Formats: sequence, structure tokens, C-alpha cells
Amino acid sequence: MNPLWALAVVIPGVAFLVWSALFKGDHHPHPEILVIDDNRCVLDIIRLGLEHEGYKTDCIAEAAKGVQFFREHHGELSAVLLDYSMPDVRGDKIFEQLRAINARVPVILITGYGNDGEEFQRLSAGMAGVLLKPFTVQRLVEVTGKVVVETAGHA
Repeated sequence: MNPLWALAVVIPGVAFLVWSALFKGDHHPHPEILVIDDNRCVLDIIRLGLEHEGYKTDCIAEAAKGVQFFREHHGELSAVLLDYSMPDVRGDKIFEQLRAINARVPVILITGYGNDGEEFQRLSAGMAGVLLKPFTVQRLVEVTGKVVVETAGHA
């Protein structure tokens, strides 16, 4: 049994403290996260939240520039946070481009779509995680940390 979950069940009030300690960015071999989102306010919130936890963030507001950055730096990245609703191209199309470059880097989808129905299932297929808008910084850190730790465990 995963000790984190056992502790969360036994001592629920301590769960976030344990979660936070396990998933701080400075515990990862490559705590660098690429964020592709056209909303600069969202980029700033994500950057501040993740950098506070020790991650290095590369925030890019244009899909094509995000894909180019990924092409040049995919070996240094722990994960990608990818917005679905971009003005020039949908997130699922960007996801396909990222997979073609390096399918091992996990991608977390950021979306305002609900988490039920066929559309959500189609959007989230192959994603390492999903952040539903609106989300808290705590949820951002939890989802990102979980994906990075799970991926590091498979490397």
C-alpha cells in the first residue's frame, strides 16, 4: 500500500502536509514544467504556484511557440500543462504534436469542460492528468506533483 494513502486515511488532517512534503519540486530530478496557455493571468498563477513549490516553469502563451520550445527542451521537462481552448489550435492537436516529438513526457490537460460525457473522455484520453477550471493552487500542485512523481517512478 502506498504510505501516502495509508497516512491520509489514518490521519486526514495531516494528509496535505505529507502530500506537500513528498511533492515539492526540489525533490524531483528534473522539476521543470512547460505551461502552454493563451491566458496570461492563468500562466502567472500557475507559474507562481509551481515556483513556490520549487518547480522551474516555462510559460508560453502561443501554441506554436510552446511546441517549438518542447521540441528543443523535451529532455529537460518533467511535465507539460496544456490548455485545451487556445485561439489558434485546440489542445488535442497540440497534444498530438507533443506526442510525436516525445511521448514519454506526461501532459496534464487544463480545461473548463466538465468531467463527464464522451467529449471529456475524448479530450482526456492519453493525458497524465486533468485540471478542471476553475482550480485552486493546491489542486494544481497536487495534480502536477502526482504526475511528476509517478513518471519519475517509471523512468
